[in-house]
Amino acid sequence: MESVDANPTASLITSVCRTKSDLNEAEIKEIVRVAGHLQMMADLNGSDVFIDCLWRGREDQAVVVAQAKPATGKSLYSEFIVGQRILRDNEPGVFYAFQTDKYVTGTRAITNENVTIQQKILPIHGPGRKSRATGVLGTGVHATSDTYVGDTSSTPATASPSRLIGVIILEQDISTQVIQEQAARLFQQTAEDLGETLWEVAVAEINLPSLIHEGVILCNSEHLFTYINPTARQWFEKLRQPRPEMGSPLASVFSGVLEHVLQNAHDRGVEAREFTFGDNTVLVKAISIQRKGTFKGGLILLSDITELRDKERQLSIKSAVIKEIHHRVKNNLQTISSLLRLQMRRTKSEEIRTAFYDSIHRIKTIALVHQTLSQSGIEFVELRQLIESIASMLIQTAGHPDRMVSYRVEADDISLPSEKATPVALILNELIQNCLDHAFEHQTACRITVSVVYGDGELRLVVQDNGQGWDLLKSGEALGTRIVETLVTEDLSGRIDYANCDGMRVTVCLPIRWTTPGIPS
Repeated sequence: MESVDANPTASLITSVCRTKSDLNEAEIKEIVRVAGHLQMMADLNGSDVFIDCLWRGREDQAVVVAQAKPATGKSLYSEFIVGQRILRDNEPGVFYAFQTDKYVTGTRAITNENVTIQQKILPIHGPGRKSRATGVLGTGVHATSDTYVGDTSSTPATASPSRLIGVIILEQDISTQVIQEQAARLFQQTAEDLGETLWEVAVAEINLPSLIHEGVILCNSEHLFTYINPTARQWFEKLRQPRPEMGSPLASVFSGVLEHVLQNAHDRGVEAREFTFGDNTVLVKAISIQRKGTFKGGLILLSDITELRDKERQLSIKSAVIKEIHHRVKNNLQTISSLLRLQMRRTKSEEIRTAFYDSIHRIKTIALVHQTLSQSGIEFVELRQLIESIASMLIQTAGHPDRMVSYRVEADDISLPSEKATPVALILNELIQNCLDHAFEHQTACRITVSVVYGDGELRLVVQDNGQGWDLLKSGEALGTRIVETLVTEDLSGRIDYANCDGMRVTVCLPIRWTTPGIPS
């Protein structure tokens, strides 16, 4: 065996052909000429290309006489293999081409380096032979029925046919494709084996009722009953369906629903549908059992989901009722607010008017919480939205046309349950109202910032204004301040801190533990 470290030269090809094949000098010259195109073929296809000739005196062995590695891709061979012996068992496609004198494509082989390849093989004929091929492996080197493969410079078009002297072989790595095919075959075989096992177990009635607590029905390829477990029979009796016998059609029960679901499962493998029969809701699941693409029968499971759907309906009704309650509470609070406003207009005492005014805002703040709950349909309130609604309401009704009051809310995504949303809303109402009442007496450009953050099990509310600050001793006697301190310290077990810093900053810290992300407990 000979091998080299570079593309074979004409002298090496000639030497190998003379010593290891039966080719004459004219035929060897033709092999050398064709080998001159191998590198172009290899580069255009990104594949290894070879020329094989039959071993001297043998029909079942060949020798590699020329080889080209692709410069445009990775070679499948670490060394050049010119001079190596090729056996029929390793590359049957090559010897099929020698035997039949036909172009061969799609054959597979395994290289000496254990790589699975796909081969395209084209016969090479001696000088003077017309080619019957229509192309050379898609490489751009073409031969038609009117073209000579051999050197025609000295051979007339009417020359007698010459013998097959070698083959051109193009090899491509298909290892990844083979792995994928094997995985697909394994998956298909596993699925089919599982289906058959389930079929056999069910038909044999091997303790199936104790394994599956659903109604189980099996039918054959003609949609005739072959097995019905006791649970399924109970279903037929409960729903007043005809009691099917073995061999009766699947369409004889449930108005053909079972057969319809199984037919839909033929293409997808599995199909599930819900149906209502009287006061009962049934989930029908059908599995199409196939073997090598042939439908062998079907497995149908019946599940009673009546109780589940009843609970879902009850929850839906409950949610609608809760929303309606919140809506009515909100309407009632607005009615109370309107009555207080009417009463406020009948008094001439400014102190009484202020008390009415503050009470109306507190009622409206509680109404905002119920309005949010009536719209969302759940028992949680998004805190940022609530703060913005309260601030907007208070600023719009402040009654100071000479002041330009703006507000900004900086809050994480936090949702509060309704029982905690109401006291937090009242705290924010009082703090923002205090800013409007006491902070901006001699200002026209007024700003209020409300920030909310959560960390270490504590909800931290900060209300900051850019006003002149408050007289803490004086404001401490006010009803609003007492309401805030009562809600913070007694109702929510928190703490409150006041600080005159470029205006008044009020910090409220509430111990709240999170039970669900975004929702404090």
